Amino acid sequence: METTQQTSKQFFNIVKIIHVALLGGTLIFASIVLYLVSGKPLITEYRRGFDVFYLMVGAFAIWAIFGSQFMYSSQLKRVQPKHTLSNKLMHYQSANIIRYALIEGSALFSIVAALLTLTLWFFIITLLLSVMLAYHYPSVEKAIRDLHLNIEEQHIIKNPNAVISDSSTSQNERY
Repeated sequence: METTQQTSKQFFNIVKIIHVALLGGTLIFASIVLYLVSGKPLITEYRRGFDVFYLMVGAFAIWAIFGSQFMYSSQLKRVQPKHTLSNKLMHYQSANIIRYALIEGSALFSIVAALLTLTLWFFIITLLLSVMLAYHYPSVEKAIRDLHLNIEEQHIIKNPNAVISDSSTSQNERY
């Protein structure tokens, strides 16, 4: 049986890598689409015929803004003070991934709509959603605030070398 330990630094690095990967993927896709449409004139005013795109992109953007915050808050409300620090941090990680996915999904849909319609407003919405996603960069301070950690738990996660979880695996489970 082998025991694997995860430190506070390792935990936050994983969440940060997920965040940067999702944000980076969105920005790379947006850059590729901008390159593909660079020689074509972009539409800057409202055009009939694209109504469904305006409605859907708008609805997804609003859902990304408010729905992601709602989902994040409701995930963290499940955390009880009696839970272990490891359990609390797993809820924090899950809540962040859901938040990031909702924002990224809406941004990706907006990029596709921009590609299909050549409408500048969809690129602007993508930019705003990307800024929002960047704003939600995970940190120890945000985890402390959002999880309402007690003083002892705060000291543990502020120490980058503190072990926050142990998991045991047998030789057969690893392969």
